Amino acid sequence: MEKLVTTTLPNGVEIFIYADDVCLVSTDRHRSHQNMQSAIIQIENKCTDLGLKINTAKTKAMAIKHSLDPNEIQLIGEPIEWVDNFVYLGVNINKQLSPRKELEILKQKVKCRHNATRRITSLQQGAVYHALRKFYMQSIRSTVEYAAPVLTSLSSTEQKSLEAIQNTALRLITGAPMWTNLCILRHETKLQSLTYRIDQRNTSILLKTLKNERNCPLKREIKKVH
Repeated sequence: MEKLVTTTLPNGVEIFIYADDVCLVSTDRHRSHQNMQSAIIQIENKCTDLGLKINTAKTKAMAIKHSLDPNEIQLIGEPIEWVDNFVYLGVNINKQLSPRKELEILKQKVKCRHNATRRITSLQQGAVYHALRKFYMQSIRSTVEYAAPVLTSLSSTEQKSLEAIQNTALRLITGAPMWTNLCILRHETKLQSLTYRIDQRNTSILLKTLKNERNCPLKREIKKVH
């Protein structure tokens, strides 16, 4: 995969690789289809040289915030399916870059884990505070923080919905009644709000991007703002 990432691609096309997942991004709106097709052909040839096989069934295309009808792009002689939503590295991404779908998925995942927490909070034989807090940090909060880059544009209403995930967990961990002030619960458990943690996580990612020697699209966009 190290050799694949060094493939020379058309201007405006970037390649991102994690393990055996490959993502091509075209940032040239005027020649995006031509550039992408050319890049795919180059990747096909490189994979053939390296003895790698591309899974055509899992390969999808998405036009991010693009109002035009997408033209056909082919991979190994077969048209690539265009989609509006795609789960990439465990996170839902959609063509409008809306965080709403990912938030709903997170809430469903967390619901099962809250139920598991309730199962182990018996007053007689339940888990102790430190075990419950650790379970929350490793099974729920880590899941939310992993999706931080997608959740950065949450509306105020969606932020409240997100915070409800942690609020429920705090009451389960401490055994506090529903009327307990959330600020007190956060102070007692030494946990910051999820909204704050998402901002903190995304700030860390931006700093790492700026320090990286590679001149990637995100780094160029950040420099434009400043």
